[in-house]
Amino acid sequence: MILKQGIRESVKNWPDILANITKTEKENKINYAYHAGWADGDGCLKPDSYSLKITEENPVYNLANAFLTSVYLTTPEKRKGHGDPTNPRKNTILSGKRYKYFTHKIMPFLMEKRNQGYKLLKKFNLFKKDYTYLEYTYDEFCAYLAGFTEAEGSFYDGYNKKGKQNFRYGWSVSNTNKSLLSTLKRLIKKNYNVDCKVVLQSKGGKNQKFSNQSEQKVNRKDRYAININGKNSLPLAKALYPYLMIPYKKEKCKNLIEHKFR
Repeated sequence: MILKQGIRESVKNWPDILANITKTEKENKINYAYHAGWADGDGCLKPDSYSLKITEENPVYNLANAFLTSVYLTTPEKRKGHGDPTNPRKNTILSGKRYKYFTHKIMPFLMEKRNQGYKLLKKFNLFKKDYTYLEYTYDEFCAYLAGFTEAEGSFYDGYNKKGKQNFRYGWSVSNTNKSLLSTLKRLIKKNYNVDCKVVLQSKGGKNQKFSNQSEQKVNRKDRYAININGKNSLPLAKALYPYLMIPYKKEKCKNLIEHKFR
């Protein structure tokens, strides 16, 4: 099902598409560091296209509006433990010149999928040797971490399983790539002067049960996490807030900053 009709790419239409992308960039309505965070998280860099297929629509529409692509409502997920069947994923796809342009723009900010980006740009004959790596400005890192947090993390508050005397609030991200999280740990220290640890969240090869799912799904790889609790999480929350797009995560972040807990 098409939620938003885009423009089909052709030799005739490409100048109009490019003009819209350029206009969006000048108006600061798209942030490639933010979308690189999504690409390293839930985005999919395929040999011939980029797909952002997620439940929350705001990041999808942000990309689709800039590149004039269609937004599709996917078939509700029927597999137990995979997504929310009552809230199907929204998807937009960049291919052709759109994909080449997008990959070139996010390349300086990619971490986990940097090698994929290199291979794609070489395939597109767009590769250059002077792409920066881990040389974020403060604002670029904030944008990247906001996108990665919306893909792979959360802001949280509440009581843990040990009882009401153990109230916690903070920020967390998790991923199977331990090296990626170790790099984030270093950059978090550099940018926000906050110390944190990379910890094993769950062991691979075992079923993992989620609090909002009745079924278990196999967690094939070890999964690692960074958790920053209490007041130590406030510098991140304040820095990331302007770049967040998903309403409930932005609201959660704001509540954390203002100490308005549930």
